[in-house]
Amino acid sequence: MRFICFSLISRTSPTKQRLINSSTQSLETEYIKQLQEQIYYLETECLYLRDQLNKNSTLLDRSLKTDRVHQMEQERSDLQRNLIQTSSQFDQVESEKHGLTVALDELRRKFDIEKRNLLEELDMLRRARETFEQEKMLRDQELRQIRDRSRASSDELKNAQTKIRVLEQQLEQQLNQNKDLNDELHHFKIESNNLQRSLNDYQLTSRERDRLQDHVVELQKELNTLRQELKSHDTRYNEAQFLRNKLAEEKSALMKEVSRLENLTKEFERDLEQLRHTLRERTDALQMKDKDIAALRKKEQSFRSTVESIQNKLDTELIRNNDLDGQLKQLQRQLNIEIQNATTAKRELGEYELRHVRLQDEINALQRDKDHLTSHISTLQQKLAHEEDLTNSLRIEVQELEDRVKEIDRLKSLEDLIQSQRWDDISQMAQTMQTVSRTMARATSPTTIRKRVELQ
Repeated sequence: MRFICFSLISRTSPTKQRLINSSTQSLETEYIKQLQEQIYYLETECLYLRDQLNKNSTLLDRSLKTDRVHQMEQERSDLQRNLIQTSSQFDQVESEKHGLTVALDELRRKFDIEKRNLLEELDMLRRARETFEQEKMLRDQELRQIRDRSRASSDELKNAQTKIRVLEQQLEQQLNQNKDLNDELHHFKIESNNLQRSLNDYQLTSRERDRLQDHVVELQKELNTLRQELKSHDTRYNEAQFLRNKLAEEKSALMKEVSRLENLTKEFERDLEQLRHTLRERTDALQMKDKDIAALRKKEQSFRSTVESIQNKLDTELIRNNDLDGQLKQLQRQLNIEIQNATTAKRELGEYELRHVRLQDEINALQRDKDHLTSHISTLQQKLAHEEDLTNSLRIEVQELEDRVKEIDRLKSLEDLIQSQRWDDISQMAQTMQTVSRTMARATSPTTIRKRVELQ
């Protein structure tokens, strides 16, 4: 019964166990009190029997009645039955004590098993906590590295943005310079148009010269010189055309004008041949016209002066055009260089934008990893807190079990003390019973009765 009680105690909650312990303690104290009362009753009965024996001894001295002897025998048998009952109760108490020791050993064995399991669980929890702390340290290091990389990426991004702003400013300056160059080019086109108008004036003067040479034979030499000058002008014009490759429309117009002049020169040569034939026929008529020729010579001189001035202007304009073509080529080269720089800047800007997008994606991925790690760390912290609570509860239960074992040891020691006292009392009672039985045996023996009868 006590083994079942202790097994139930080990399975119940701490409050119920305390109640059961208090109830078992009250039952044990009540049982001990009952045993003490029984022992007290037996002692009083023994005293009473002693008194009765004393009284009977006096009565035996007076009378030898057989019924009294029979009564004494019955009392003796009652005492023996009481002794047997007491011994059976003692055996029962001994068996209960053995059951309690077995239950206590079983409880200690279970407690040792539970204690070992709890210690193993505590070791496992310590190892898990150490591994968790190591993982946490590694995660913290990874987070610090990720923060450093993100800071470096942000610095690179800021540097790239500053470079892009500088390149944009340079591009804006180059665009302003290109605008200025376009304005200068427009100015050069206006000057080339003025030159074209001067060439047209020159062509008008050449037509006038052709009309004058229709009347004068001596103008052939001048025409040859003009042809040479025209050829030199053509060469210079071709050089100017080669240098001014960007002004295609103006150069094509000049080439058209040159070809037209060549055609006019060819026509003039044909007319000159015709004039030669007519001059042979009209030499006499020409002699009559010397005065007209002198006037024409004066006009020719004036015409030559105008032609020379026009030629000088044309030379200056050609030199100016050459200078302008050189400046235009230089500006075109600078423009090409700036365009290349702008394209490289745009390409670098696109690369920086792609890099920025990649860095932003990496930062977002790292942020997601950080959130995941934070959630994982929070879950691990919750698990750790739960494990710590469980450990604390297990420690409390272990402490309660140790207190219970101490209480059981105390009860066992108390029971051993009570049992030893019971053994002492029972041994004393057995000795008194033996003395009583010996005295009764001596009192009821025939020799003593005979001696008493003789004495009477």
